[in-house]
Amino acid sequence: GEYGYPAIRYAPREQAARTQQLIRTALQWGCPFALYWEMYNNELDKDGKQRGFWLIDDKGLKQPVYYLHQRFLQWARGYVADSVRKAHRLPTFDEYRRKAVEFLDAYRV
Repeated sequence: GEYGYPAIRYAPREQAARTQQLIRTALQWGCPFALYWEMYNNELDKDGKQRGFWLIDDKGLKQPVYYLHQRFLQWARGYVADSVRKAHRLPTFDEYRRKAVEFLDAYRV
């Protein structure tokens, strides 16, 4: 499923911190996919105000939650490449999950 934290209710750093915790929990649980809703907001409230389900806001500014995803993806690509280079194989799902949780525990929003 999809998840997101609207800027109308959560400050940018709180969006990122909640996202970090959700990704961590999903990995610990063994969820193969957790999809953020969404890159750019497509929801307005009844008064026309941006709800703020976004990684990049309506002014084109990348939010802290964007950088969390970006750095996680960079880490993940590097971890997989290192595993292939050192062990000559892809990491198992459980190996990946454990290391990903370690990354998220160390990441500071």
